[in-house]
Amino acid sequence: MDNEIHSVNIPAFEYSRSVYPDIAAFCRPFLTSCNLTTFVYGKLFYDKKYLLFSNNVSFLERFLLFVSDIEGSMLHNAIQNTPLGRPIHTLWSSAPEDRLIQMLRYLDLWNGLDIYYRSDNFIEVWSFSTSQAYSIEIDNFYLNNLKLLHRFCLCFREKFSHLLTRNDETRLATFKEGLDISFQYSLDWIADVNTLFSFLSLAGLNLPTKSGNVRLTKREVDCLFHMAQGKISKEIAQALNISTRTVEFYIASIKKKTGLYNKSRLIELFNGTLLEWL
Repeated sequence: MDNEIHSVNIPAFEYSRSVYPDIAAFCRPFLTSCNLTTFVYGKLFYDKKYLLFSNNVSFLERFLLFVSDIEGSMLHNAIQNTPLGRPIHTLWSSAPEDRLIQMLRYLDLWNGLDIYYRSDNFIEVWSFSTSQAYSIEIDNFYLNNLKLLHRFCLCFREKFSHLLTRNDETRLATFKEGLDISFQYSLDWIADVNTLFSFLSLAGLNLPTKSGNVRLTKREVDCLFHMAQGKISKEIAQALNISTRTVEFYIASIKKKTGLYNKSRLIELFNGTLLEWL
């Protein structure tokens, strides 16, 4: 945490503080019933600007006004390891070497669960946490109630959709220049999964869609898998040892077969059906 105030974010803090009462009122019944104290929503765009809302105005003040750099933090690592179109979940540790964790503990925010989701234009983060008094059993609550927490996140997004648009640049906070938030293959197991997937390759796959079953070829399944890992066509081509034009041909074929021409929709289909079996 920086010692000096990050003055460029003062307008963003004033905006987030102005809508804090409505967000706090919305969150209060749910959080109280779950022994949770704080909810945070963040929307980070790829130019390092972001929106931040919470029912905890002390958190908003400390983060927006005193945090300009998240390089190497738990938050930064989670953002970099969130692939396109697939949510990941992170349970906080209380590692004292993490500056952001130290700040959260200072604010009596303990044992949190973060949910990250990367889309084509931004990364969303939903965060739940509690006070130290309720922290002992809360991890079990998270693991047993993920669907409930997901539903709350969707309800929040729907309720406050008018706040989550980028229609006024003065309301956006920013991190310092040079922060890398692109998807990184920094976890060793990702390479292992890719190797195993190739080893267990399929001759083809019947994929259920709203229009009925469609048959994907082996190469189409391979391309869809790598696309869901956040790779662009050039990276898929390198992984499969084929040309970029060939990858684009397979992706176009998948779109035609499924009737889904949006990349995010294709990834949703993969995660909602294929991932249950692959």
